[in-house]
Amino acid sequence: MPSSASTLLYSPLERQLAREKLNNWIGAPRRANDRERAIDTFLGALAGAAPEEDLDRELKHPELQSLLRGWLRADTRFGRERCAARELLSSSKGAKLPRGSRRYLEELGDSVVGVHEVLATDPGQGVTLRRLPWGQEIEVSERRGSVRLAPGDLLAARLLPGGRGEPVLEAVVMLPGDVDEAHERLERFFATLADASGVAEAEAAAPSAAAAEDDFRFAASKLLAPYLARWWIEGHVGAATQRRLVPALRNGEVLEPGVSEYLLDGRAPAADRLDEIPGMEQTGPHERTLYDRVEGGWIVVGSVHTEIGGQRPAHLFLDAPGRESMARLRQAVRKVFGRAMRHVHTSYQEPRWVEPGSGAQVEAVARPVRPAALRTAPPPPAPPP
Repeated sequence: MPSSASTLLYSPLERQLAREKLNNWIGAPRRANDRERAIDTFLGALAGAAPEEDLDRELKHPELQSLLRGWLRADTRFGRERCAARELLSSSKGAKLPRGSRRYLEELGDSVVGVHEVLATDPGQGVTLRRLPWGQEIEVSERRGSVRLAPGDLLAARLLPGGRGEPVLEAVVMLPGDVDEAHERLERFFATLADASGVAEAEAAAPSAAAAEDDFRFAASKLLAPYLARWWIEGHVGAATQRRLVPALRNGEVLEPGVSEYLLDGRAPAADRLDEIPGMEQTGPHERTLYDRVEGGWIVVGSVHTEIGGQRPAHLFLDAPGRESMARLRQAVRKVFGRAMRHVHTSYQEPRWVEPGSGAQVEAVARPVRPAALRTAPPPPAPPP
């Protein structure tokens, strides 16, 4: 944890020396096998995120290089099942480093990369961050970043004590998307690791459930960097990808079918309140479908499935053909249920990319429909010639 001491923990020169020695330690020929294994793990998480030629180019981007450096220095395991920073500290070369350089390596070895939402900025001074998905808030000293960051921004970074112990950001990587999407991604990531690692058994054996949870969060966060690299790639290379491939479309939206699950608490109104949403029609006993106007008729935005507990809905499932439609459907449903909705899980199928002119893109275009409840509504006017 960052120190609160007012004395100088390490100078900028001691920090730079520690980084240089650590890079040399990682790059030594006798660590080639561990190094290549770590890089293969990192790159393996990017498989399929974009065409290979795009990946080769974007891997040279400073932000991806920053994630990779952090992965090699502080996350992945070398030697005695410890990260490189810790291994260097325990070596004869580490013992010869100045005290400040050793302190920096200690803090780096104990750090994890995390995803943070910017809550507020004090330009030239610092920022207020919230760690996702758990919600801890922290004041960070960040002179340069506080000028270009804005509330609502998402960033991946390590929190380390600065030279005088104040929390500072290191290896900042801007992430695409919004806070809801970030919550969904991170909850899915940590839930998958919890299932795989048997976190329930660990809690039973630990002195306290809180201790087990802290241990799990730390260990799981040490595995986060490759996942964040894929997240960054998916958002950053989209424009380059589309120069050679085009997405399978549904009226301009990338086809990426998704399902979002919510629990509803006792404040939730009756399900028939959904019928007040413009374009919403009941299409089954516990199903409603949201339609949107297009030229010549209507298309499906998505569907809402309700499970009833007593007299009120207790469970919601939102189905949509893509992320844009899911966002529109979620926004419409939130106007009815508001804070009574508690997100459980969201998942999407892999998006489809096709060759231009292959026909696969055209086949995916939705045909306009005429839902019964909207049949009397006049069609949208034809575009002017």
